[in-house]
Amino acid sequence: MGPAASPAIVRRVRTAALLALVLAAAACKPSFKVSSTVNRSGTVQDDYVEEPISARSKQYAPALDTSNALIERLKAGEQRAVYQEDLSEELRGSCSEAQWIELWSKAELHAGKIVGYKPMQWSFTSSREQGRALLASSKVVECERGMIDVIFTFPDDGAYEQPLGVRWRTRSQPAPKAPPKPPPAPAPPR
Repeated sequence: MGPAASPAIVRRVRTAALLALVLAAAACKPSFKVSSTVNRSGTVQDDYVEEPISARSKQYAPALDTSNALIERLKAGEQRAVYQEDLSEELRGSCSEAQWIELWSKAELHAGKIVGYKPMQWSFTSSREQGRALLASSKVVECERGMIDVIFTFPDDGAYEQPLGVRWRTRSQPAPKAPPKPPPAPAPPR
């Protein structure tokens, strides 16, 4: 065997090899695409804000309209009608009417009845799942005992008429407090 390499040469060879690997990795292009993009009113820290739909989200205005209409119907207690008239066949095929009613019963049990929402609050997330383009439209909803997010998932077809999926989740911040009720008027003297 030949003479042992000096420690300085070994370090240079290792550094050159590591540099070559880093440069080779940087030249590789990943074979996957980003799975989703999010556009919202407000900021990440404060998304319960009404504002006009941004230019890059204008094409999702029909999804906002449908989401608002569905929230209005749920607020009015029309869960059964929403199931029968507004959900996609695909969703109705995977969720029975009894399961749908139970989903909203659990939401009410947890947070109370829906008391409000901001029509121009919006959040859209586009994604691709199993080759299918989807759009999630999220609404912040005020309930009697807190706030929830209601997320409607639509085929990203430009129509956004019937959701393929609907779910709700608890938000960390409570619902805004209503102003205190004024005391009752004094009784008239007898």
